[in-house]
Amino acid sequence: MYFEKMNQSTNPYNTRHQDFQVIEPVSKRRLIDLSSVKAYRELFILMVKRDISVLYRNSSLGVLWALLNPLLSMLIFTLVFGKFQNSTTNGKELSIFFLSALVPWAYFSQSVSNAASSLFVQRNVITKVYFPRIFIPLTPVASKLLDFTISFAFLLVFSLVVGVLPDIRFLFIPFGVVNLILVSAGFSLWTAALSARFRDIRFAIGYLLQMIMFLSPVVYSTARVISYLNEQAGFKMAAFLYGLFPMVGVIECFRAGFGQSQMDINPLLISGFISSCFILLSGLMYFNATEQKLADIL
Repeated sequence: MYFEKMNQSTNPYNTRHQDFQVIEPVSKRRLIDLSSVKAYRELFILMVKRDISVLYRNSSLGVLWALLNPLLSMLIFTLVFGKFQNSTTNGKELSIFFLSALVPWAYFSQSVSNAASSLFVQRNVITKVYFPRIFIPLTPVASKLLDFTISFAFLLVFSLVVGVLPDIRFLFIPFGVVNLILVSAGFSLWTAALSARFRDIRFAIGYLLQMIMFLSPVVYSTARVISYLNEQAGFKMAAFLYGLFPMVGVIECFRAGFGQSQMDINPLLISGFISSCFILLSGLMYFNATEQKLADIL
């Protein structure tokens, strides 16, 4: 009897004296474990704050660095590609034409680029501590919203300074921002999971993003591409098909908001939203499949 009482009181695995959290793999039928995300939501907020503080720690310019990437790119594109855009910008300021495209593109490229190496950077934490792994690639998607907000505010002020007033379609920009966040999250999940399986993705992501940028209407007009597809290639639904790449609708939405596009952006936004949801959902499925093997492949 004495030994039974001693074993019950000293046994560390006695479930009557301790509370245990049972961690089970996410069901393949569920895209995301909402209960786990809710339980660890404060950790996600801390990860986002840490990502922001580490980026600008000991920096003399601080968050002003968020303006340098789109601003310098705008100057280069205006000088190099400006003469090719005179016939497509309707006499508007070329600087606004390029900057209104570079602001959303900078957010997309930086989010995806940082997410590609996020799992590898956090591999020591992944193998030791449990938390929703989806937080890792989504952290740069959330933290880069600060840079995006600063860049967009600069774009708005700069447009007023050069005398380019926002168009009535400026009200559609929130829909473009939603598409931007969705496609950034989707690509971030894909690149993070692929980088965990194939290490070469981390080194190739920069070149891939450059290729995607030139496929997107960053340095040229969307109207020119759609006109070519309609007249030369014979595509009757060129706007919808070209808009299946979500960044096309996002960029055109921003340009339309600042009067740099006369196109009907509704087909681009609708097709872009459809493809953004598909990319996000498929990214969640692939990330969930990879998550169960992260400890072994990292």
